[in-house]
Amino acid sequence: MAGTSCHYNFTFLTTPSFEVVNRVQIVWGTISFILGITGNVFVLYATIAHNAIKLDKMSVWIVKNLAVTDIFNCVLVLLPILLLQYGKLSNTILSNRTLVSIMACYLYSFFLANSYLVNFLSINKLLRCMSPLRNLDSSSRQRLTVTMVTVFICSLPTLWLAYGFLGGFLCVREEWRSVDYLGALKIASTFPNDAIIGSVRKIITYVLGSVLTILPCITLIIINSALIILAVKKSNSGINKRNMMIVVLVTSLFLSSLIPFFLLFILKQLPQEYKELSRSFLYLSTWTNPFIYFAVNPTFRKFIEDRLKF
Repeated sequence: MAGTSCHYNFTFLTTPSFEVVNRVQIVWGTISFILGITGNVFVLYATIAHNAIKLDKMSVWIVKNLAVTDIFNCVLVLLPILLLQYGKLSNTILSNRTLVSIMACYLYSFFLANSYLVNFLSINKLLRCMSPLRNLDSSSRQRLTVTMVTVFICSLPTLWLAYGFLGGFLCVREEWRSVDYLGALKIASTFPNDAIIGSVRKIITYVLGSVLTILPCITLIIINSALIILAVKKSNSGINKRNMMIVVLVTSLFLSSLIPFFLLFILKQLPQEYKELSRSFLYLSTWTNPFIYFAVNPTFRKFIEDRLKF
């Protein structure tokens, strides 16, 4: 992976506005890291040790999975990027090609895992709304299946990228090695080596990189639209509506964090400053879920209030 020889011509933007954007990125990334770690660790503590979020077993299991995924995203993606950015502020490169190539393999895996877990959360709630009188209690095997399916799907792009780096038909951009580039968009990002990639590999790379990401976002919009309609028509229980609100808010904020980044692939002439900020905006989804649980779930809110009293 470290021996892959690829060359990519790039220019660094050092305009005053771009410098400001880069520093905003670093501050935003730092805040997202702190909130993401503390909030999600607390969610795991509250749900595992105290059963503080009162939902059905499958929903609570997915909430735990989301928290673990966001912690991994903070530690394995956001933290290395922040260390590299802070290092550059002191003219030090705190990485090498091998580490950047490894990170490039899983750069978006945890965002992808989030999208599928939120889909499972939405489907679970939709089934319960459509059949409120049926016993839909989940077994340990069903809950474990959700986790394993998510891990399997999100491993596919990671394994393909690793294969591409080792085979030389995918390369890592070189912006990470320059102290003049403080942004995050092109750190650990990849591009194809057109000389050897071939048409079949290009198609596989496109499918794994695009379809697996776009498809769950489309299904999320459809499922949550159905949930909102059912909430208006069927659900008379305040508890059910609050639980449904958690699903809708988690989904809405997750999709909101993705929209600016997706616009990069639709609108090609966007300013570089926007492109950089859109990458950082993805981390909104790493720390907002605990705040949603606090706002909507009474038992979780009471748990936190009781802890704050001491």
